This record gives sequence, C-alpha cells and structure tokens, in this order.
Amino acid sequence: MYEGERPEIELNSLFGENNWSVAPTPPCKTITGINKITVKSSVNRSKHKRKIKITIPKEDCDCEYKNNCFPAKCPELNITENVFHWIRNELKERSKAKGAPKNQNHLKKRLKKVIKIVGKKKSWFNNAFNGLQKRYKAMIDSNAEQINY
Repeated sequence: MYEGERPEIELNSLFGENNWSVAPTPPCKTITGINKITVKSSVNRSKHKRKIKITIPKEDCDCEYKNNCFPAKCPELNITENVFHWIRNELKERSKAKGAPKNQNHLKKRLKKVIKIVGKKKSWFNNAFNGLQKRYKAMIDSNAEQINY
C-alpha cells in the first residue's frame, strides 16, 4: 500500500464489500407537531415568536437505517478527527507559549513543524487503527452514545 492510499482490503474485511463507504441514514424528518415559543426581547433583538418542528424520536419511527455506516465527523470512529484535534491543540499550546503567528507564512511554518511532530508518532497511528474494531464494538454496545476514545 502506498502513502495516502485507502486501505480498501482492510476496510472491506472489517465491514464487508464497500459497506465502509456508505453514508449514514439522515435523521427521521417525520413531523408530529409544532411547538410555538415566544423569544424575549434583548438589546439586539425585539420580542418575537418562533415555531419549532417536533419530529419522531429515532427509536419510535419506522424508518429503515443502514447498517455499517461510517460517520464522517464522529471523532470516536474516525482517526482523522482525532489527528486534527491533536494538531489544533498543538497549535494552541504553541500560541500560548510563543504568541499568535504574525502572518500567514509564520502560521505555515508553525503548522509544518506540528504536522512533522504528529507524523513521527507512528505507534499512535498503529494503535488507533488497530483499535478501530474495539471502538466500533463499544459504539454499538453503547447504542450510539458517546464513548471514551
């Protein structure tokens, strides 16, 4: 496998042929009612009324949900989200220690240094990838509630 190549064989063995690329089912949109509320006035807005649609909870609706979906922005199940979080935190720490970047070039240099540091943590990436099955099982067992990863 080449750098940047998708691990299709591994993903197919985990989730079944091309099931890992299936988008999650959108939430149920069946409207059961409308809740009317009055928003109080403030310095920036006047008093007004809003209508909020009430939908059927997922467990009560008869919609069919796809299995084996890979939620793109679920940090518990997507290693990429963890890496971006890690990079953001590293950048924040450097900004606290050294001050904010002065210009775009300074930001690029700082970002390259952080990415280089994160890229050297190969054991973290191996552990994260090897632990995906455990993460998915924990998510299923928790009934899609937040898990500690």
